[in-house]
Amino acid sequence: MLRSVITNALIGLGQQSFADAFLELLDFAAEPGPSGLRILDVGTGLARIPISICRQRRDVNITAIDRAPALLASAKNQIERAGLARRIELQQADADSLPFADGTFDAVISNGLMHHLRDPVAVLREMRRVLAPAGVLFVRDSLRQRDFERVTAALKSAGSPATVLPAAWSLPEARNLARLAGVPSHWVRAAGPRHWMIAGTNNG
Repeated sequence: MLRSVITNALIGLGQQSFADAFLELLDFAAEPGPSGLRILDVGTGLARIPISICRQRRDVNITAIDRAPALLASAKNQIERAGLARRIELQQADADSLPFADGTFDAVISNGLMHHLRDPVAVLREMRRVLAPAGVLFVRDSLRQRDFERVTAALKSAGSPATVLPAAWSLPEARNLARLAGVPSHWVRAAGPRHWMIAGTNNG
């Protein structure tokens, strides 16, 4: 049953937002405690995803981290404008050394961060470490497109300064990343034509 819910969430990512697809899985996989669900967003940027989640669910509290002070300052303004400062906590932190105890969060999410990292294996290990025993892991990133090498070569031949593009991964590469980080490789699947996704729960 859980696998079918995950599959539906992955299929939904072709038409839904990241937040909507995550909430579809969360509805099935996580039971709120007395103080609600605790969610960690890794690489929050402008905090658009936490804002969207909190607008749809009253029983969640989100800790949103990023290493860039300028992004966090902008995110703070967006959160205050949305009236969600009591439910979304911003924190400057490095994703490969999360300042939280083991099993702190009911869900850990991240969108579009992994292919920018120097050590994505360490980051994914940290995400799994801070996830509660029955917690939900939901990570999306770009899937390498067939024209990646052609575009890179064209930029290089044109003398473009953008000759080094962030290296999106193939699905086998993403599965190998998961394996190295101790995450079940069957949690990794395609999510539409342009993304891959890690989606699963620590209890199955």
